[in-house]
Amino acid sequence: MPSITRILAPVDFSPPSEGAARYAQFIARQVGCELTLLHVLEPVEFALSPIDISPERLDALMAAKSRTIQGTLDHFPGRESDGLTVKRLLVKGDPAEQILLCANSGKADLIVMPTHGFDPIRRFLLGSVASKVLHGAKIPVLTGVHFEEHTTGTFPPRHIVCGLDLGPNSARVLDWASHLAQEFAAQLTVVHATPDIGGRAGEFINADWRVMLSNRVREQIDSLQQAAVGKVEVVVADGDPHKALRDTVQRENAGLLVVGRGASAEGPFGRLRAHAYAIVRASPCPVLSV
Repeated sequence: MPSITRILAPVDFSPPSEGAARYAQFIARQVGCELTLLHVLEPVEFALSPIDISPERLDALMAAKSRTIQGTLDHFPGRESDGLTVKRLLVKGDPAEQILLCANSGKADLIVMPTHGFDPIRRFLLGSVASKVLHGAKIPVLTGVHFEEHTTGTFPPRHIVCGLDLGPNSARVLDWASHLAQEFAAQLTVVHATPDIGGRAGEFINADWRVMLSNRVREQIDSLQQAAVGKVEVVVADGDPHKALRDTVQRENAGLLVVGRGASAEGPFGRLRAHAYAIVRASPCPVLSV
């Protein structure tokens, strides 16, 4: 059974970051755990500046900037942190590297952070920092593109959707989803997407084969439900995983989607599963990637 004792929430003081920090506070208050708010101060580069700045002057500028940001961090995101055990850290360096370093050194169990594109060309991509964290983190990462829209009215989630690919990581994914459903007293729906063979090709697929495939999937999910607590609804959908999950989340008005990143996501050369980016982009609610 997973346990959440420490949450790490990287912040940059933007509206999505503020929403993610508040969401992290809600979870910390619900489960009674410690919360760390982290801001990473990137080094100021003056290599191309027409002004000659001495190392001493540069150090003074960085020190002044650090004091200003520390003051902002000390009061971020607001009074919602009253009564919680909250640490606030200001570090310097590469944001993704420092987030992963702090997660490891601080023995965090969960990272909560927003992700979104920055311009029309990149609007369909995850933010570069969030992408690197999702690649390199060895712990679950809770992220989403609409954190600023989630307030106390949407937490705790009353319905959780769990997407399973029935791979090696599925038991752990379902374990996390079941644990959170129990913690939040939420209903749990498990979804598996099978290929949608449409058009003329679909005419040659025997209907009995579809039924057999659906039954086989349900049997595999049933074998994983030993870790599940309470009643679990199972949905076998046709089509792309991100669309099937999005449709289920919308239909059930779910407040949280739980999916797997897979073992291949770990390490500097790992990568997310093929559908993970599309799932995070398409989901109308926060996504927990395990």
